[in-house]
Amino acid sequence: MSRLSIKNDCLKAELHTESGHSTEVRSDSPRRSQADHASASLRSRSEHAQALTATVTHLSLEIEDSPLTGCLTSRFSWSLTLSPQVSDRIRAYRPRLPSTQWAPVAGLVRATVTAAAPANCAQARRMLYAVGRLAVWAEQAGLVRDPALWLRHEIINAFIATDCVGPDDNIRKFRSCLRQVSKTVIWAANGLPPLPRSQLSYTAPPYHMGELAKLRAWAELLPDRAQLDGLALLAMGAGCGLAPSEALTMRGTDVDASSGVPVLDERALGRLVVCHVDWAATLTELAKLAGSSYMFKPQRDHERPTTLISSWISCHSLDENLPKLSAHRLQATWLAGLLAQGISPPVIAAAAGMPSAAVLAPYRRPAQLPRTDAIRLLY
Repeated sequence: MSRLSIKNDCLKAELHTESGHSTEVRSDSPRRSQADHASASLRSRSEHAQALTATVTHLSLEIEDSPLTGCLTSRFSWSLTLSPQVSDRIRAYRPRLPSTQWAPVAGLVRATVTAAAPANCAQARRMLYAVGRLAVWAEQAGLVRDPALWLRHEIINAFIATDCVGPDDNIRKFRSCLRQVSKTVIWAANGLPPLPRSQLSYTAPPYHMGELAKLRAWAELLPDRAQLDGLALLAMGAGCGLAPSEALTMRGTDVDASSGVPVLDERALGRLVVCHVDWAATLTELAKLAGSSYMFKPQRDHERPTTLISSWISCHSLDENLPKLSAHRLQATWLAGLLAQGISPPVIAAAAGMPSAAVLAPYRRPAQLPRTDAIRLLY
């Protein structure tokens, strides 16, 4: 049995468990007036550098011997003092939400993020944004005002499945941030183990040429609007290598085919993306038909609904002889195809929006050499 105690009056968070493990994270920056802030801004660079590194960790350990049972009991605790910059960031945080929604949970949100001990201001801002959204949603859902409840895995998953997450937010990063806070706070409070993390990230396998041809033939036989949506999904995934979230935002006007080669809007994607020749004619025709509307499912309320693609696939059941349609596998097919053509990996990585060509390693296919040539090369 364990308990969570969070004090929000002075940005001090305390986590205690009956197993003897206690954690204390406090702010090193007291409340200051405007005059204090003005004088603080005049500090020298050396003093400012010292303030940036003013993170102190204390660890204490006690061991007791019970004369009745002969058992040893250990109690250890640690405290970490956040830097003034991180402390000020947490204290001054105000989300773009009505005060009636933010005020009831503001103190607990700040104390929860303090307990997670963010390493810098950017990390503190991400945690405050994510935990703040979660707390407001939990308050509106009628849940008990308790961070230990907010940060349970099932509550986080229920929150992510709603429309409360902003349309411009990266769902994966949002969930990862909340789980990071959960691992720090909930583990100490309730003794839950951290979420397991796989050593290798999952890589969707690409389609074979025969599988992709069957999917294309299937999409061309769909009726009316479903045919356009299916071909748009295939063209943007297997022809342009767009991620599912990017494909949802593409409009017909984002495709420029005036030169005869379909080029996607660099301002919308932040990089140069050219449609492959196998899908160029299809994408050009779809863009003309879409105009200023979305190319995939133009009749929708949100720009990037979380489950729009998966729900569309489930509504248009495929034949048992066809492979399961997956937007991630379409993107993987585009990557593997360009690599097989011998295109430079840095060029492909830049077009895919990847940070490095090393990310393409899982999509490389080993060359199939005759046995005699392989023996000669390996000798």
